[in-house]
Amino acid sequence: MELLIGEFAIFTMASSFGYVGTLMLMFSIFKIEYRWYIPQMVFICIFLSYISFTMRMASLTLYAPTVQVITLIVIMWLLFRFQLLHAAIITVTGYILSAAVDFVWGYLFLLGGYKIEPFSTVMYTGAVLAGSSNILLASWIHKRRWGFSFAHEGVKERSDGTNLFFWISVIVFAVLGFFAVYALALVWYSPASIWLVLLQLFAACGLLVYFSYRSEKQGYERRNGFQ
Repeated sequence: MELLIGEFAIFTMASSFGYVGTLMLMFSIFKIEYRWYIPQMVFICIFLSYISFTMRMASLTLYAPTVQVITLIVIMWLLFRFQLLHAAIITVTGYILSAAVDFVWGYLFLLGGYKIEPFSTVMYTGAVLAGSSNILLASWIHKRRWGFSFAHEGVKERSDGTNLFFWISVIVFAVLGFFAVYALALVWYSPASIWLVLLQLFAACGLLVYFSYRSEKQGYERRNGFQ
């Protein structure tokens, strides 16, 4: 029992740090001032860590990313009061980019001869390194004032049917595509499978960023009377 509690405490600290990087990256991409939401971020990170720990203990690691994405979308929708579509866009874009950073570190570990086992020192080290990388990337994006502002808190904009269809298609591709290649990487852990995961993640990131740019441009034109 004491061993399980100790393992849970270490896992929570390392995993929560990784989720801090994910949330900071998610907020920075969409120009949301994350410093205003520190208490909420702490709660979300611990909650996601608990979900991840529970699913790993139950041998349900394969489904953890999908469950976490759905949970985050609901949290962003209800707690931060974004439109449901905007909550999905913010969550999936930030999560996919963060996952890409995680798998880059996983690939580097694999090249170094280290296999990431559940509840291992290598896994905790990878979580801290990936979290640190995401924090630095988020800080850089924030400092450069890059990102998109079409998904402001509480702002309700009407999306036409075409935009809605494309957004839902991209989100489904990003989530289900990641689930498929993630499952492959768990079964066949090799440099080739990691490259396949990264290829899917970068393709999804490219589509998400492109459609975010298009929505940003359309919002700007609408606000300035170009449409």
